[in-house]
Amino acid sequence: MKFRKILTVLLSVSMLACFSACDDESSYTAKKDDIVTETVAVDENEKAADEAYEEVQEQISEAELERLEQEQAYLEEEQQAQVQAEDEAAAALAEDIMAGYDAENPQETVMSIFESAFATSFGENMEVSYDEAESNYIISVWQDGFAEALETEQGKTALEATSSTLETSLQTMTEQIRLMDAKANITFNFVSDLDQEEVLLSIYNGEITYSVIE
Repeated sequence: MKFRKILTVLLSVSMLACFSACDDESSYTAKKDDIVTETVAVDENEKAADEAYEEVQEQISEAELERLEQEQAYLEEEQQAQVQAEDEAAAALAEDIMAGYDAENPQETVMSIFESAFATSFGENMEVSYDEAESNYIISVWQDGFAEALETEQGKTALEATSSTLETSLQTMTEQIRLMDAKANITFNFVSDLDQEEVLLSIYNGEITYSVIE
């Protein structure tokens, strides 16, 4: 809008210069009045244009805000729908698992729960077994590339941070599983991806019993 105002001023000046060559005073006065009138009209038009521009900008801002609000609402709906779908899938899976639950022999059901739970994070990089003599569920998981990463300080820091998180989670898991199998013990082993016989971290009933970095 500033460019239009500058152009209006330049136009007024050039018109005055053109009509100043006229020798007729009355004619000059008349022309000057016309220029003033036209300049005022241009200024009024400019003011109106500015107001219209500002109004359009406000409308654009309002429209953009409305668009963003609609987009946010859509994303929230999508997220809620995804969460609901995941919840429904989890509920269906839990129902299938619990369909075969036998309070006298809960081991198969508990192992199915472990397999489903840890497969979410580790996929096929996991193994679940049961030691009947110790009533011990043994869960072994591994992560591709972690054995090599463990040779660096960053890898050791990652394992240390993971240890704390897993310890807390497994304490809660042990308490929950014992509602189904009162005799249950849980051994969680984080093993090397190069050799699953090499244990990097072991947690028994929610307490760390071994860590390769200690």
